Amino acid sequence: MTVAAEFDEDSGWRGVAVQPDGKIVVAGFGTSNFDFILARYTSAGALDSGFGSGGIVTTDILGDDNGCNALALQSDGKIVVTGYAYDGAKYVFATARYNSDGTLDSGFGSGGIVTTAFFTSAAQANAIAIQSDGKIVVAGFGRNTNNDFSVVRYTSAG
Repeated sequence: MTVAAEFDEDSGWRGVAVQPDGKIVVAGFGTSNFDFILARYTSAGALDSGFGSGGIVTTDILGDDNGCNALALQSDGKIVVTGYAYDGAKYVFATARYNSDGTLDSGFGSGGIVTTAFFTSAAQANAIAIQSDGKIVVAGFGRNTNNDFSVVRYTSAG
């Protein structure tokens, strides 16, 4: 099976997960502003019209350059994605949580989004895991003089 969703010449998928019902969720970045993008496909490979707008969700975080690098599924069906966003001065970790229909989960962070800065230069999250107690662990790098390992753990509420 081959499926595709085209956004921009610089777009790409960075994470994939299969939900218990067999639907496939992918996350990455795209469009001319490098937004977070999620898409959900049916097990047969068609975009799932019950998710977002025609199977696709686009989220602009902090109004500038941002992209999604990883995703994880919670046991309650919510989708958590992480990556980076530019806050006007530096890049920061950006994490968003979505309900099973693709809407942002307003019970997480601020309107479904949480950002975390490391050092004064730049940070980018590249991996995510959900602990059995619902806490969310995000890992990547923060740049001061060199790239340093950076890890943050959020409560289930962000």
